[in-house]
Parts: sequence; C-alpha cells; structure tokens
Amino acid sequence: MKHESMNEAKLREILLQEQQYEYLQLPERLARRLDLENKSDYKGVKARCSFIKSYFEDCDFRDIVNIGGNCGHFSLSLLDEDLAEEAKIYDIKEDMLAMGRKIAAAMELSERAEFEQKMIDLDKLDSLPDADVLICQNVIHHAGDYFDEELVKEMGWGAYIRKFLERLRPKYGAAVLAVGFKWNKPKYWDVEKSRRRAFFRGTLKRSGWNIVSDANVFNLMTYSSDPDYRDFTGDSDRPGEPDKSDLGYLWDLITFNAIKHASKFLGPKSEKVKTSIPQLSEVAREISKSYHIYLLE
Repeated sequence: MKHESMNEAKLREILLQEQQYEYLQLPERLARRLDLENKSDYKGVKARCSFIKSYFEDCDFRDIVNIGGNCGHFSLSLLDEDLAEEAKIYDIKEDMLAMGRKIAAAMELSERAEFEQKMIDLDKLDSLPDADVLICQNVIHHAGDYFDEELVKEMGWGAYIRKFLERLRPKYGAAVLAVGFKWNKPKYWDVEKSRRRAFFRGTLKRSGWNIVSDANVFNLMTYSSDPDYRDFTGDSDRPGEPDKSDLGYLWDLITFNAIKHASKFLGPKSEKVKTSIPQLSEVAREISKSYHIYLLE
C-alpha cells in the first residue's frame, strides 16, 4: 500500500477534532489507522466517494480543483490512491480548512494538497485555476441563500446557475457535481420539486456539459454495493417529465427488493443479491431529501 508512513502527533491532533470529522468522514486509510470507521454517514459520503473513485479509475486526471471542499475528504481520498497528482481545495470555513491541512499532513499529502479560504460566487469563478477536473458538492443549491443573494433573486436560480455552469465549462475537462433539490432549496427557482431534476439535466446540457452518469445519493447508499444494482430513478432528458424523488426513494426500495425476492422463483442467479436494507426510520429521514450526484465531461 502506498503512503504508509504517518506522523503520530498529527494523528493525535486529529483525534481532538471529533466533531469536525464526524460531519465529513476521514479518508478510509486514516480512519482504519485510527480505528474510527464511519460513525455516521447520513450524507452518503462513503457511497459518493466510491462512485467518484470508480470514475477516476477510468480516467487520467492530473489535477483537481475542489470548491466547497470542507476538509478535503474527497480530494485527499483520490490523492491517497494516486487517482490524481494534486488538488486545490477551497472553502469559506477556515476551521474546516485547518482540519484538512492536519489530515493531509498526517497522510503525508501536504505537498500535493493546497487549502485556501475563498468565497466562490459568480464573479470569482474566472479567478479559479484551470484543472483537469472540478469537484463541486453541496454548493450550488445554496446560491441565493449563502452567496449571490441579490443576483439570484433578480435572475432566478435557473438562469443564474446556467451562467455559473457556462463559466466553469472552458476551465475544466470534467466535473463532479452534487446538488440537492429540497423543498426550500434552491431558492428563487419557480419549478415544481418533482420536476427539478429533469429541468436541471437540461440546464447542464444547455450550458455545454455532457452527463456521463447521474445517481441519486440515497440509492447509492442503499444499493451501490450490490452487483445487480440499477438506477431505478427514471432519468429523463425531457424537461417537465416528473422525476421519482421523495416517495420515489421508498418505491425504489420496494421495487428493488421485490425483484430480489422474485428471483428466487425465477431460477438461480450467478450471484446472489447482497443489499443492506435501511431501517424504516432511516428511510423516513432521507425521504425529504433529493440529493443527486453528476459526473460531467
């Protein structure tokens, strides 16, 4: 395994930051070393990271720009497995960036990972460095709320985000984009929640991006370890076609398991379905969320 050596003092320093790394998990190798395997993964960090790694394994990316990168979990995980050579990680929270620097030092990745405090709004996109790939998760649905409030209110979120995506297009050959379509976010977007995913796919294409893959994070958390997994969410390129979000999560869960049990009566399969069924309370907690991740080129 690569990069085995770690500084014990840095590891102890990280131990003192329990509340911070509980929000965004430690990279897998460091978590194993500290015996701090996933305490809580309500944001689907592990499933998203696995999804992103599988994409990077098929590509040849050298450098990453990560906006809204928090502690740098995704970038550091990719660097640690040599799926990229260097990363620049931006966030508005200096305490999160400081934690990221400690994690990078403990993993001997400080020379390859740069952390910088920066507010990313529409006017600052041109100042970002170019790179092979952009990682932008849990950022753009906050436009109009945490940043560019007046501009989004004036333009509407749909028009604003198209301009946002168009400015990023010439700077990056590929992108990992995660966005939540919640009941109260994005603000100033006059599109019914059930139709937002379909509309957003159209916005991505009109802004010059090609969608390589699109996954619902709840489904990734539930089914991604299953070799028979298929995305049941019914992607559509036609704006206005309802998307199965919210109650669709529960429907997908029922459908997938119905197929699994029906297979017992349809004959032997080459590999048994192995899926972890969440408790109903966990389903209920996630059912109010519509969080999606896109791989773009």
